[in-house]
Amino acid sequence: MLVAMSSASTEMLGRRKEQDALAVVHSWMKLSEKPMQYAIALPAQQSIVKMIRQSKVFALAVLPESYKRRLEQMKHTDGLLVDLFAELGLKKVQCEKIDCVRIAEAQQHMECELIAELPLDRIILFIGKVIRTEPPLSP
Repeated sequence: MLVAMSSASTEMLGRRKEQDALAVVHSWMKLSEKPMQYAIALPAQQSIVKMIRQSKVFALAVLPESYKRRLEQMKHTDGLLVDLFAELGLKKVQCEKIDCVRIAEAQQHMECELIAELPLDRIILFIGKVIRTEPPLSP
């Protein structure tokens, strides 16, 4: 399963706070190889949408199959209102190329710069240019 992460400065009750959010990606597709670009679809009402818009970056992670059932149950949970990292027992680590967190337990992760977004009814489609992967993707 694919999840998206974003980090941004948010304001709650008049205080600014750096926050990280995690969301289950509803659908995704690879758009191009060179440059490598991915499109991801997220529910428009989730906080992570605003965070991606603000930060202009996001990270993607492929999690082991053992997380599938729990991620399906949390597909509609807002990752800013509920700490999904803690709920799933996932460890955050800093991305290398973008100002965002990633998941240490991921089988694969991609660091992306936002290049476009498209509102589609209740879904927002984000298009990101992959600037780093770990492990590196084979050609």
